Amino acid sequence: MQKQADFLDSHPDYGIVFHPVRVFFENGEAKDSIFLKKNDSNFFTLENLLKENYIQTNSVMYRRVEYANLSSEVMPFDWYLHLIHAKRGKIGFINQTMSAYRRHSEGLWWDMYNNTLHAWKQHGHSYLKLCRELMILFGDNDEYRKIINQHVARVFEAYYYGSLDDKKYNELASTAVDILPSATWAFAQG
Repeated sequence: MQKQADFLDSHPDYGIVFHPVRVFFENGEAKDSIFLKKNDSNFFTLENLLKENYIQTNSVMYRRVEYANLSSEVMPFDWYLHLIHAKRGKIGFINQTMSAYRRHSEGLWWDMYNNTLHAWKQHGHSYLKLCRELMILFGDNDEYRKIINQHVARVFEAYYYGSLDDKKYNELASTAVDILPSATWAFAQG
């Protein structure tokens, strides 16, 4: 943590700094790996972070900001925080693995790897709420709005191709329109 604090102290134009993480499966379901083992500072942009969450939760340090009016209903919340900080400053990277992340069957996102439809059924509405918050933060940028709409479409694709019955699919579509009006555009483009 001291290395990250030192980095932020010496780079006042950065809002966030992170590092690679060793990921291991508690019961040996998969081999250990290093999450994001690269050192391409050109990749670590707000736009790429908006496309995918490439920052592991336990590897990040933020520059302090005020957290007034944050939505607590969004998921994944850590990605939301990463994006808030990346909007306020550059994204720093220290290419040294300094933490480990344990994956296990009781973890919040475990199903995303072995039962994707179940994960989306469980978290799809919160993910759409994240998209709504991201649209508030970044929707004035045409490119960013397109990326956010692609995330909305991803939820629908997961439900549709996961053989969700029509009633549930229509309920999700109705909820999406209420949560995020631009979701209708993403859905129509699907």
